[in-house]
Order: sequence, then C-alpha cells, then structure tokens
Amino acid sequence: MQGLEAILEKMEDEALPLEESIALYAKAAGLIEVCSKGLQQAQVQVQEIDEKLQPFLAEDAE
Repeated sequence: MQGLEAILEKMEDEALPLEESIALYAKAAGLIEVCSKGLQQAQVQVQEIDEKLQPFLAEDAE
C-alpha cells in the first residue's frame, strides 16, 4: 500500500514527463493486482474458517 501511495504522490507532480507517468501507472496497476490477489486469498481463508466454526456457532445458538 505504501508503494501505491508513493506512486500517487509522484504522479501528482504536474512536471512529471509523460513516459515516466505511464511507467508509474503500469507499476501501480501491477501493485493493485498483487493487493487484489492478496485480499481474495484472505477472503477465502476467512470463509474456510467460518465454515469450520459453523457447527460450533449453531450449537451456541441453541
């Protein structure tokens, strides 16, 4: 996330050459993809944990 913030700060500089802006944009896109995959993996892990806990939660509800 810090990498994305650093890229954003650089891209906000209006004097940044177009080629460098495009390179930073591509780098940011790659970082966003990595973050997205990490979040998806975390969601799967949480769902798996919730599924394992379901029988115990059902018992507590009774």
